[in-house]
Amino acid sequence: MDQSTSSTPSTSVQPPATTTPPATQKIRVIQYGGKYLPVSQLIVESEGDCGDHYHAASGVVTATDGTYVPDPGPPCGYGAVASTPVIEV
Repeated sequence: MDQSTSSTPSTSVQPPATTTPPATQKIRVIQYGGKYLPVSQLIVESEGDCGDHYHAASGVVTATDGTYVPDPGPPCGYGAVASTPVIEV
């Protein structure tokens, strides 16, 4: 007599993996000429009659849209710190 054992492997049904989109990290910027300039690329200087004001740390800033915004130079760079709010985008 032939005894064959039939065994069915145990399979469990898994729900489809869900992927969570990466959290969008906000960055601190100032607005200048319709562009958002990351504060991390700016320095604060205080020459002239402007008081503390923003300039590019490296001569040009890359805006959040990828365009280059050259430092406008004297007298007040990208704007006075007191009148140019830092925002998060």
